[in-house]
Amino acid sequence: MRSHFLTLISVLVLSMIGVGCVVSAPDVPQGSDQSVFEGRKVWTTFCSSCHGPSGNGGRGPSVQEIEKKYVNPEDVLLIISKGRNGMPAFEERLSKEEIESVYSYIREVL
Repeated sequence: MRSHFLTLISVLVLSMIGVGCVVSAPDVPQGSDQSVFEGRKVWTTFCSSCHGPSGNGGRGPSVQEIEKKYVNPEDVLLIISKGRNGMPAFEERLSKEEIESVYSYIREVL
């Protein structure tokens, strides 16, 4: 009887430790969410001053529903990298990953 009780207590304690590990996991998104998370930081730092905090436009045009204007994602990535019509090039300031992440943020959030 005592060994069953100890086994039960052990299982209960280990289960609680496992739940504690899940609960204390960091709030950093994973996978595709990580790209959007990073893209938000890039957007706030480099893009929102011209395109507006929510992408509705301002000094620069709206980027909402940009995938309707540019069907090929490579076109948007090229514009961000090389610049166009008053928009500065960001290829010297942002890595390829940062450019891709800000595009993910534009597509999935704005």
